[in-house]
Amino acid sequence: MDFTHFNRRTLKELSKVSFTLERLVSELLALNDEIKEFNKRIADELQKNEYAKLLNTIPGVGVISAVGIASEIADISRFETYENLCAYAGLVPRIHQSSNQEWKGHVSKGNTFLKHLLVQCVQVHIRRSIHG
Repeated sequence: MDFTHFNRRTLKELSKVSFTLERLVSELLALNDEIKEFNKRIADELQKNEYAKLLNTIPGVGVISAVGIASEIADISRFETYENLCAYAGLVPRIHQSSNQEWKGHVSKGNTFLKHLLVQCVQVHIRRSIHG
């Protein structure tokens, strides 16, 4: 959350009510500044990583997600096929076969952090496509 000058002034006025509120407002403003610094550092990482920059061009993939996905996949050439990458991310169903029968189960476990990031990006993309 980025506080405008007006919001910061309002918070400081409120903090005059009590010492406890003053401490909380001070901590909130300090955390807000720290979050801004972390966001800047993540944006700097994006500029250093070609994969992350490319991922960031996909609708629904923000700076933090792009850096996270790029760091989890690392060098994409280590996957021989896109199927191997999908399996690594845990996006393919488990297949059980016996003789002539085949059952498809739940998606494989895979890299749960990467799977979570990808699912979140898809949900953002869908929301923006519907409402935007």
